[in-house]
Amino acid sequence: MKGRIFDVVAYITQRCHEQGGRVSDPVELRDELFDAGYHEDEVERALGWLARLRRDGMWPGGWLVAPSGAQRVPDEAELLTLSAEARGFLLRLESMGILEPVMREAVYERALTLDVPVLGVDEVRLLVALLFESRPGGDPRVVTAILEDELELLVH
Repeated sequence: MKGRIFDVVAYITQRCHEQGGRVSDPVELRDELFDAGYHEDEVERALGWLARLRRDGMWPGGWLVAPSGAQRVPDEAELLTLSAEARGFLLRLESMGILEPVMREAVYERALTLDVPVLGVDEVRLLVALLFESRPGGDPRVVTAILEDELELLVH
């Protein structure tokens, strides 16, 4: 079930990305998701999660500035929530200069709000893409490169 909920979120994110940051008709989107074979509970859980993030003001804004050169040490809850591969993916993004420490913290924060036992690389990739998508003036090429695992296109 976990993967299918993230598939729904990925579908919604891609649709928003294609339509300039918003979905024109939420009812039509729900119908599309149902037609694509997603169950009502999967769609509602995905939409509920996105609504909670928006309601709680988790994007955009609220960014905290991390001290320069700071090392990130995940706490116990974060170690249990994000797989080692997912944490490695975040570290890779940061070392490539794609993900700022502030955004990395936002990913950890959002990961802990999910009703999912363990997040893998695919789920974290989606969270990162959602963050980039929500940034004012963000570059859609960054979102596409993250979603399609073409990170080398982002390094100059």
